[in-house]
Amino acid sequence: MHHNNNPFVLKRYDGRIKNCRGCKVVFKGATVRPKFVISHQELCAYGQINGTKRLLTTQRDVFYHCDPDCIQPRHPY
Repeated sequence: MHHNNNPFVLKRYDGRIKNCRGCKVVFKGATVRPKFVISHQELCAYGQINGTKRLLTTQRDVFYHCDPDCIQPRHPY
């Protein structure tokens, strides 16, 4: 589960966002591009420290369609 206290933020779709984190559908490839998307900061691992099992992590924005069906599987709360 990806629970944290970061808010969900409604943002205007600017064309740079690639795909929905919930349903994995590509925003740019869609015949009808969304006008708005929902942004949420989540913890993402991007590497590993040499010789250890520790992961390098940072919080970054991920994006979802403005649809509860896309958000609900990852954020049931």
